[in-house]
Amino acid sequence: MADALQPYSLAILAAGLMAVLLFAQILIADIAAIWAKTQPGKPLDYNPASFHFRASRSFHNTNESIAVFILLLGVCIALAAQPALVNLMAWVYVAGRIGHMLTYYLGWNLARTLSFVVALLGLLGLIAAGVLAC
Repeated sequence: MADALQPYSLAILAAGLMAVLLFAQILIADIAAIWAKTQPGKPLDYNPASFHFRASRSFHNTNESIAVFILLLGVCIALAAQPALVNLMAWVYVAGRIGHMLTYYLGWNLARTLSFVVALLGLLGLIAAGVLAC
């Protein structure tokens, strides 16, 4: 790894784990769709009781936030933001996303919301790290 990136190796590892998590969510949502015998191309009906619905929404929610995570991580690294803060906030985001995924699958609404807030705090922490580096 390039010397300039070495201090951010934990954050880069977190980004790699997010790629694996997103891939896993795609597979889980697709398998749930097959089990539910969903017609391809048909919009998903709103049904929080359905695992297929929850798996699909969990994937889409991660997909909606992962771009912000990657962009913020890139900006923080480019600005040489404090590595300890960047690494920590990257892992806070990952922990929140993993918690969100699992609690969404289980239908635990309050825990899902708390996990979403944890991931959001990770993103806000990356914003703060970037701003402090300016």
